[in-house]
Amino acid sequence: MAPPAEDPPSSAEDRKAAKARARAKVSQRLEFVDVAAEMTPYIAVTSGAATYIVGTSGDHIGRDLFAKQARKEMRVLDKALSVLDAGARPERGVFVDAGAHIGTTSIHALIEHGFARAVCLEPDEEHLRLLRVNSLMNGLDGRLRVVEAAASDRDGFAELDLGPSSSAQRALVPAGADPPGQTSPVRTATLDALCAEGIIEPAEVSVLWMDVEGHEGHVLAGAKGLLERRVPAVLEFCPRLLADAGGLETLTRLVSETYTHVLDLKLRWTDEPPLVPVAEVAALVDTYGSDGAHPEFTDLLFVARD
Repeated sequence: MAPPAEDPPSSAEDRKAAKARARAKVSQRLEFVDVAAEMTPYIAVTSGAATYIVGTSGDHIGRDLFAKQARKEMRVLDKALSVLDAGARPERGVFVDAGAHIGTTSIHALIEHGFARAVCLEPDEEHLRLLRVNSLMNGLDGRLRVVEAAASDRDGFAELDLGPSSSAQRALVPAGADPPGQTSPVRTATLDALCAEGIIEPAEVSVLWMDVEGHEGHVLAGAKGLLERRVPAVLEFCPRLLADAGGLETLTRLVSETYTHVLDLKLRWTDEPPLVPVAEVAALVDTYGSDGAHPEFTDLLFVARD
């Protein structure tokens, strides 16, 4: 049973105090993770109606989820679906998740938003282990299909950059590039190939979700079947990472050929969502382009409205 909802703060001072209490709670939970890391590699956390097993070290996603009991990606999905609903909750089919990590976004989509099934692509061994465990923990093994591969524009193999720090930032090494550090060979698969194998049925897909550290253009290049059906797409948009991976031009071309409108999900709105013509994606490249050490990014929703 969920705890009773608290009344919203009634004044600016009350709101300030509530935020301070929330920050203190997050700090306390992070301190708990630090202590737990000395005793166990994994802990459980409840978020909404779901329960997740997360790592206690080396993974900021697990720490963040335990501390805040939610993830930014969950809120992004909530916002995107509020736009797609257009005032009436539709029947939701398949949620395709490219870069599923430990399953938080797909499980949120299944449990909180009523998607019938999810197909999750993930190449990293540790993430796959927790993805499968989290699927079982939430009774979703019959609705969540795990594909042990990185979504890309070709079927084969590539090197996965294991990264110097957070496992959430692991990305495929671009073809012909020198690996920056330790790597691991992983299988790559196109969404078109998964459609041909019957793992994905294009007509049943309601949302394509991508969070693949700059490889989003390659994923779309291998998803012609879904693009032909103009499946709504939500993706992390970081021009610098896309350019480094060699997929920025591909992404901007494919979304311009496929969709009519784009929405920057970092924006806030009260009435109508500020959808703009898809041609504005070029302006978004300028807005979020960065030459600094920490590239700017946002999340974009692409839709066809004609």
